[in-house]
Amino acid sequence: MKSQRIGYILFSIGIFIIAFTLVSDSLGFGKKGIQAAQLLLLQIGVLASVASVGFLKSDVRQFDFTGFVSRVLAWVLRLPSSIWVLCGFFIAYLLLFVFPVFLNSDHGVDYLTRYIPEIRPIGRDMISATRNILDFLSGNGLYEVGNFFYPPLYAVVFSPLVLLEYPYSYFVITAITLLSMIVSGLVIPSLFVKGRDLTVLFLFFVTVIFSYGMQFELERGQFNVIAFALSLLAIYIFHYHRSFRHLAYLLVSIAIHIKIYPVFFLLMFVGNWRDWKGNIIRFLGFGIFNVALLFVLGYQVFVDFVKALPVLLGAVWIRPYNHSLASFVNEITTTGLGILSPSTTSSLNENSAFLKIALVICFILCLAVVVVRSYLNDDRGVNFDLLLVCAIGALILPSVSVDYKLPILSPVLALAILYQQRLANRDEKSFFAVLLLIVISLSYSFTLFSFVQRPVFLGNSFPLLMIILVAITFLNIIEKHTYPDLNEN
Repeated sequence: MKSQRIGYILFSIGIFIIAFTLVSDSLGFGKKGIQAAQLLLLQIGVLASVASVGFLKSDVRQFDFTGFVSRVLAWVLRLPSSIWVLCGFFIAYLLLFVFPVFLNSDHGVDYLTRYIPEIRPIGRDMISATRNILDFLSGNGLYEVGNFFYPPLYAVVFSPLVLLEYPYSYFVITAITLLSMIVSGLVIPSLFVKGRDLTVLFLFFVTVIFSYGMQFELERGQFNVIAFALSLLAIYIFHYHRSFRHLAYLLVSIAIHIKIYPVFFLLMFVGNWRDWKGNIIRFLGFGIFNVALLFVLGYQVFVDFVKALPVLLGAVWIRPYNHSLASFVNEITTTGLGILSPSTTSSLNENSAFLKIALVICFILCLAVVVVRSYLNDDRGVNFDLLLVCAIGALILPSVSVDYKLPILSPVLALAILYQQRLANRDEKSFFAVLLLIVISLSYSFTLFSFVQRPVFLGNSFPLLMIILVAITFLNIIEKHTYPDLNEN
């Protein structure tokens, strides 16, 4: 079948679904007003319409479904044996860990006590969010109940969850989270580094699915891994499938409106650092589109969201599991982490604003080093060092950044390490690079375990993330690799 025909078919289906959704009330289908089923159909229609643009712009005139299936099957059969070994492990992981620990009949975490700050019933954040969405669909304001600060599109994307009763809604979000971890931790990274040894990637994947942060994510019913998977998929599409870039923009926009922090990944949507005009136009259009998305549920909902923003931006929870820069500085300047003397703590407290600024400048300098080197190298592909720096920014710069976000660190760190050159020469640079890799590995490994088990001065993950940031910046300086256009490989 011709690619353009596929595009026209997808576009027609998408427009039909959108039109049907918009006029369904007039035709007498279902209940009056906005309903979750309508929002679900609307999402399907929009995705089909956006995906059709890729087929319409595709250079491939004829799309051979039979050949495509054959190529996919051949690719699957050529996968290394480690993949199939991992499949057996993952089945046991689901049956003997996920089901009994998170999906049990008690609706709580059945595991080591005090390992995470558990709340019953399990999935509290998902329950709270769906309750707000259900109130809105019932005619109330979306932001009338406290602790809901997500953009309006969030309510649209997750509205299908209210079609299910608890705990089935939690079962669904758990399944989507695990699938997202597979996609972001294995599938997309393996496509990024085709032809390389994937042992490191498998190691990081196995560690992250058992990690404290991933367990925290599942226990709360959070959506960080889902938002990250959408972001990484968008980055892959942007660089690998240029005719589908509109779909990539939509996916990362959805991720931003789900969790906001994916805005830090926007630097990854630069295909040519020296194309100033193209980059400015792209980001300007992206900004206009995302501002427009804030009005997806109408002007009044937008106004309510803007009113709720000051509370969100000003929130700083001093908790050992809040690894944001602001929270860590507030904690060390008020409690001294229990290891600093009162006089030292008092002195730090007097200079807390300066300390925050200094740490932000440190992050900006590390980011600038990686960006400048990418510009000088004229990189046209995915810069994995930059991807890691952006991920760390997403982890430490928001005022509230709870440890259930930590799983996003694993795939990007694995990619950054996979792309390091072999350290074959036994010179001073190689020795320094090996030392940096050990420091990075040790710091990452500490984040896999709960603050309860760590030394008190490393109970908060912020210092560990800063160590990784500085170390990867030094590695970026001493390593001479570049990131060529992926489409030329």
